[in-house]
Amino acid sequence: MTPFDWLSRIPVVIAFLGATAAFAAVFQVLHLPDRLAAAWGYAGGRPMFALDTSCDPAKSRALLEAYGPTGRRQVVIAHLVFDFAFPTVYTAFLIGLLTVVGSHLPHFLSGWSIVRALPIGSGLSDLFENLGIIAMALAFPRARIPLSWVTVGFTIMKFSFGVVSLVLAGVGTVIDLWFATSG
Repeated sequence: MTPFDWLSRIPVVIAFLGATAAFAAVFQVLHLPDRLAAAWGYAGGRPMFALDTSCDPAKSRALLEAYGPTGRRQVVIAHLVFDFAFPTVYTAFLIGLLTVVGSHLPHFLSGWSIVRALPIGSGLSDLFENLGIIAMALAFPRARIPLSWVTVGFTIMKFSFGVVSLVLAGVGTVIDLWFATSG
């Protein structure tokens, strides 16, 4: 049994969906990383993961400056504690989902299996983005512009691979349903 086979088992897909939803709740609803940062002395108003959506090196530098020393330390901690597990979880969920969808497609779409690699691109890009953010926070104000650009590149790749994965899962599901009802 390959890892793709294991990830495509419905209970595993549901478990990773639940874990992905739990992480999303921790980040978006509970704002746990921001609350922990505040409890550990960060008094600034910038969210801990604001750099994860920045696609502008100048904006990233301004955010790093606005964080101050305590905030930058909390950014590093938040990324180490929360944002190394999350890419692993959502990558596993997306691989499983795309594998399940692909297993129901007609045989003439057998090239679908390559689509399962897209979430790996998203997860790896996210991990490299995290390393770039941590490096920028630790090196500030000495962080160089090329590091910002590389980190921004990984941010764009993370979102691109993730969105394409979700869109293809939707398209594959529609094709699955169409063939199931027409056949």
